[in-house]
Amino acid sequence: MFLDPATNELSTYGFSTVSSIKNSQTSLLPSVTVSSTSRDTNVDSINDQVNITARILKPQSSFLLQELTLIAALNYTTEGSLDLTMETLATASI
Repeated sequence: MFLDPATNELSTYGFSTVSSIKNSQTSLLPSVTVSSTSRDTNVDSINDQVNITARILKPQSSFLLQELTLIAALNYTTEGSLDLTMETLATASI
């Protein structure tokens, strides 16, 4: 949710990589970039940590971010010593 300081009005925007959800949104964010990196913190050649970053551009440069809810659906698979497939949802509110 963004605040327009010129009018003091709040506006809600959305973004999704799922077409059916994206097509149902009336106000879309101009651009969202999602990236991920993994870290092997104990240097045993097995990733111990995965960092996911989302970069969100404001709809207008003067808007102020008031609230953000992020819902991420994750699919994670490992192969080798341990074969594992995990599907989960993660949420964060700011």
